[in-house]
Amino acid sequence: MVGEVLTPKDRHQLWIPEGFAHGFLALADNTEFLYKTSRLYDKARERSILWNDADIGIDWPLVDAPIVIDKDAEAPGFVGRKRSSDGLARTGRVRIIRRSL
Repeated sequence: MVGEVLTPKDRHQLWIPEGFAHGFLALADNTEFLYKTSRLYDKARERSILWNDADIGIDWPLVDAPIVIDKDAEAPGFVGRKRSSDGLARTGRVRIIRRSL
């Protein structure tokens, strides 16, 4: 597991290989998060993992309760993930939009 803080000042990027689960947490209001993909978005291939899954144990740097969209708040844990039509475990992304300050 990797955790990285990206800022406009350092101008770093983070490469996430295709098929890897990933999530993000905006640490400030009005954050813009952009990413490139290797193919067009396909809703049928999207999967989610519960953002605070205890089996994964991500230590999110939370100050307040995060604002999480319903799809991600209701996602199954990692153990409950579904397999895609090609038989590979696809976990998709966890989207945490922002937190209140």
